[in-house]
Amino acid sequence: MKKSLIILHIGIVIAALIGYFILGLAYYNKPVPATDTTNLAQQCFELSKTTSRQLLTFESKELGFSFSYPAWFGEVAFEIRKASETGEVFKGTFANVPFEFGGITNNYSEGKEGWFTEFPGYTLKNDKYYYNHLSWQDPNMDIVIEKLLKKIDIQGNKLLLLKGSGELTLGDGLPDGVFGALVNLKNKKFHGLAFTANITSRHQNEDKIISLEEFESVLKTLEIK
Repeated sequence: MKKSLIILHIGIVIAALIGYFILGLAYYNKPVPATDTTNLAQQCFELSKTTSRQLLTFESKELGFSFSYPAWFGEVAFEIRKASETGEVFKGTFANVPFEFGGITNNYSEGKEGWFTEFPGYTLKNDKYYYNHLSWQDPNMDIVIEKLLKKIDIQGNKLLLLKGSGELTLGDGLPDGVFGALVNLKNKKFHGLAFTANITSRHQNEDKIISLEEFESVLKTLEIK
């Protein structure tokens, strides 16, 4: 009787092992559903795009201003330096987009024709905006700021938004397809801050193009301290 029970138990164990083995083979031989690589790539693209649209902040405590910009603009290269002749200049550029900002002291001179961001500040007279005179300029030669699109209020200061034209004049300084903005600072040495954005340039891919709306959205984050 004992021998029969032992044989029965051994048979049950062997049957269980065989069943487990057969079920295991069936599981590992089961076809694995194919991964939808197209959908996965799209999800990764959307995540990358969302991340690159996050805002970063540039701040210069020395000059007293800050502004926010999309991360996809890339790294900021910024410097404050002495001019080759007299005065000082500051300038900032972005790695991925045609977006610049800068300003100069009122005694600035480098013996060459200046670019738009070499801006000394402006003065409002008789409902017109004029570039501040540099120390070596004729004080009677007023230069009107032209091509004014609109004025944006920045903490009580007026930021002037301009559009360039094909004809460069003393009061313009912006080529066609380039937008600019001018605002006064509270800094003792640097009285003005200028921005430019070329909305026609394409960099790396179709997503990285500055529109006028994006340019304005950056300008509206400006804080002057």
